[in-house]
Amino acid sequence: FYGESVLTTALAFGLALLLVQVLRPLFFNLLQLRIDGAFLYSPTFLITVLGLLGVCVLLAGSYPALLLSAFKPVRVLRGRLDASGGGAWVRRGFTTLQFAVSVALIGCSLVVQRQLDFLRNQNPGLQKDRVLIVPVERKNYVALKGQLRRQAGVEGVAAASQALYGDGTSMFFSQSPKTKQQVGLHFFSVDEAFLPLLGLKWKLKPANPTELTTPNRLLLNETAARKLAIADQPIGQEIVAGADKNKVVGVLKDFHFTSLQQRIEPLAVWVTNDTTAAANHLYLRLSPRADLRQLVSWVETIYESYRPENPFTYSFLDQNFDTLYNAEDRLAKMFGAFTGFAVFIACLGLFGLATFTAERRTKEIGVRKVLGASAASVVLLLSRDFLKLVFVAILIATPSAWYVMNRWLEGFAYKISLEWWVFAGAGALAVAVALLTVSFQSVKAALTNPVNSLRSE
Repeated sequence: FYGESVLTTALAFGLALLLVQVLRPLFFNLLQLRIDGAFLYSPTFLITVLGLLGVCVLLAGSYPALLLSAFKPVRVLRGRLDASGGGAWVRRGFTTLQFAVSVALIGCSLVVQRQLDFLRNQNPGLQKDRVLIVPVERKNYVALKGQLRRQAGVEGVAAASQALYGDGTSMFFSQSPKTKQQVGLHFFSVDEAFLPLLGLKWKLKPANPTELTTPNRLLLNETAARKLAIADQPIGQEIVAGADKNKVVGVLKDFHFTSLQQRIEPLAVWVTNDTTAAANHLYLRLSPRADLRQLVSWVETIYESYRPENPFTYSFLDQNFDTLYNAEDRLAKMFGAFTGFAVFIACLGLFGLATFTAERRTKEIGVRKVLGASAASVVLLLSRDFLKLVFVAILIATPSAWYVMNRWLEGFAYKISLEWWVFAGAGALAVAVALLTVSFQSVKAALTNPVNSLRSE
């Protein structure tokens, strides 16, 4: 038994290593990974593989040796091998475990994909579509901005000190005028065109528009006003930033300026008419009818004409927003790949078990057909036992997957709710896959001529 196990296991390991080499580039590209494959030839990896090979040989050879050594010679010579013994339970146990893993992975994949779709489709509180962000240098900024405004296909141009969803934000701590507690405030500077270009909404609009760009005036978002304990009367309150006192002249409605994995945090915004003070990034609102590739090429040409020290780079605001969830996207792809492999392996195990069962019940099927059993009843007879295994797998997998996904979702401030139908759908899919896998052998056995079945030994 061990000789056959060594040969079979060695062939399996060789095929596995070959598949690793062939599929590694595809797998790394799918998950956007950059890993040096040299570790596959390191002594540590090779020793681990050889150790795993030895363990597999030991287990694979021990099982049939122990199983056959337990048979009683008298019963074997009489042809009475009990199919319901320990061997049958082991086969059914492994098949159930394989399908439990498959159902759990299907359910987790559905939850991860739904959460990812939820994050990407959530309204962040600003208009992020068709917004081009270009890092710029302050010299020649005014001329560059004016030339971009005149270009066909550009609906608006604004400036800000930072790129949303890209560079992060700066922070300072300020004391609440009422509670005297320190509150961390994110902040950035913008010009007058920034707020309307991104469609930011007012909670409390400045009474005097000219006061918006007056020095030492700032805007807060709703969360900042609440954290500073001035939400009931924020206008006119003085907020200390560094050594300067700043008067609150307006409150913006909350919008997401960071990932939706976090709750909206306090934000302070300085609006200035000295556009060079906010001239780190230009925001261009592009027309929906514009040719984006041609327009970006034109922007690059204008940018290069000013002979900047830094090369031309750009990003789109909606793409920056999607990039925040690259880790979740990779997780969804990984779950999808592992789910496909797990379902395939589970189907192989179920198919083998169905084939074995059909062979062992050949005479029983022949007798039933002679007594008038229909093909449908025979198919149902053979499929029923396997569906029981699948339902047991669903009962095992569902609580485990629910617990794991519930813990994973706790890391998100904004998340979907775990719906029962997600796991019910995973179970229904597993049942459908099991029926398709078993049906081939079941139908084949049901359509076999009963005369041939009764003649089989």
